[in-house]
Amino acid sequence: MERRFRLARLASAEYATEGLVYATGDFDSPVSNIVETEIQTAARVAKLVFDSGLARVARPDDMVAFIREHGYKPEYSNEALRAGAAA
Repeated sequence: MERRFRLARLASAEYATEGLVYATGDFDSPVSNIVETEIQTAARVAKLVFDSGLARVARPDDMVAFIREHGYKPEYSNEALRAGAAA
């Protein structure tokens, strides 16, 4: 399991821009790109799970598409956004 966490951290760090790291010292990706970063990170971890023989489903041909299809989609209605802003 530790290997999966290390891979996830490294994959996420790849999306941090050099300017962001220099300015903040933070290796996390920008919030504006967080969904894409997490999709790519999840795909890399899923590949490790499949390669290790731990998956309980058939290996997809396109890991990123598989994650996009099955992952959480943070979509909010305009009403929910307005309610959050008013709070």
